[in-house]
Amino acid sequence: MTSSIQALRTAEIVAKPMLSICSPVYNEEGNLRELTRRITAALDDAGLGPWECILVDDGSTDASGRILNEICAADPRFRAFHHDGNRGERAAWHTAFRHARGEVACIIAADLQSPPEELPKLVGVIVDEGFDVGTGRRAQRKDGLFYFIATWILTQFSRIAWKVDVRDVSSSFFAVRTKFLQDHTLVENDHRYILAILKRRGASIKEIDTSHFARLRGSSHYSRMKVLKAFPEVARFTLRLYNGYYD
Repeated sequence: MTSSIQALRTAEIVAKPMLSICSPVYNEEGNLRELTRRITAALDDAGLGPWECILVDDGSTDASGRILNEICAADPRFRAFHHDGNRGERAAWHTAFRHARGEVACIIAADLQSPPEELPKLVGVIVDEGFDVGTGRRAQRKDGLFYFIATWILTQFSRIAWKVDVRDVSSSFFAVRTKFLQDHTLVENDHRYILAILKRRGASIKEIDTSHFARLRGSSHYSRMKVLKAFPEVARFTLRLYNGYYD
């Protein structure tokens, strides 16, 4: 009888999630089991209601794809989607958003630099305080001075040009009402400027401090060259933003 009740409960959770956790994955075989274990513990302990976790394998060349399939087979609340090649983080976000079924979606990187234990804090900004977006400011960043300075420059620009009043505009650790993610197409590296898009769409945003840790396993997918190439990209994004592309 117990197993039958559990099966019915699991079926209900899979069919009607309130919360969708979205995580892009590229060559993260050393992090995935810990990531999913900690997501499960954090969300079950918080009692936020039925949830799902969407893991998008963006053409990994290591064992990430196989590990994701094993995780999903063990717990149907986890759903894996596999790209046939490395399409980039923007495409992975798009796939995750397209399949998110919850009323609230959260983005968390698979590298464990942002702790899954703080997902409930971000969700609480929406569920308890009534905002549309809860975004994390990476307090005491652990990824080097160069990236800290680059983020600071972009954040100052975003305050002036995009009217996004946060202290860490490029944080990829946030929760958002999924209605704000519908019916729009991201181009280039728009995911890096998602808060400006959400603000343009009328979302209310609250930023809270979250922890940040050094990567312990795997290799970073960011480089200084990517940061330098972002300057003309930001200009093009700003033109699209003010020309109504994301409205």
